[in-house]
Amino acid sequence: MVQHRGQEEKAAAEARAARLAEEKRLQEAEEKVRLKATEAEVITDAIETGLDLVADGAVFWREASADQQAGLTWGAAAPDTKGARAETLTEIRPAMRMVTRIAQLVARTVKRALANERQKLKQDADYVRGLRQKWEPEDEARLSRITLGGIDSGPK
Repeated sequence: MVQHRGQEEKAAAEARAARLAEEKRLQEAEEKVRLKATEAEVITDAIETGLDLVADGAVFWREASADQQAGLTWGAAAPDTKGARAETLTEIRPAMRMVTRIAQLVARTVKRALANERQKLKQDADYVRGLRQKWEPEDEARLSRITLGGIDSGPK
């Protein structure tokens, strides 16, 4: 009986130790989850701020040129002071890669849209040029008077 009781106490102690070890692992896992959730919240806030900055024109993607490398740069709506800019950068730093990618996508989309509009304008100019070649001399003279700021009273 004493031996049996000793075995039960030993088993109970082992069970307590196992339970304590499991509780410790659960607490550690819970802390990791809490840290990850906090990190995700910080990144989410940084992305939101970055999106606002891109949408407002405070930051934009600049393509590489002869004298500058490609990268994010401050736009017209950027914070005025170096301190405010440094604070803004600190805010978006956790999501800088994503903000940069978003700015690149916006720049490419705008570039494509502008290229399409330029193509349309070129086609319109070509069309007008073609029409001008068919104009009568009096139509050409009338257009010249209009573009030079003269008042045109209409056909005579």
